[in-house]
Amino acid sequence: MKLFFAIIALVTLISGVTLAIRALNYKTDKHPDLTSIGGFHPRNWIPVWRMKPWFTPKGYKLNVIGISLILLSSLIMIVSRQFL
Repeated sequence: MKLFFAIIALVTLISGVTLAIRALNYKTDKHPDLTSIGGFHPRNWIPVWRMKPWFTPKGYKLNVIGISLILLSSLIMIVSRQFL
């Protein structure tokens, strides 16, 4: 049973990362440069709902879905390790 949930979490994680990376193709000029050390600066760690000016509408949807899938996969792994 744990293996099943681990596989589901892995597939969900890969899907989420793929969508979040694809969202970077739809960024606007307001998107900060996160490829350097600036990505590790806490001022760039903002909630998802404040990232809307960073992306076009399609990119924002991809980013939100990608981050949601990444968080869901983490939740699946935590629950499967603790309770099953």
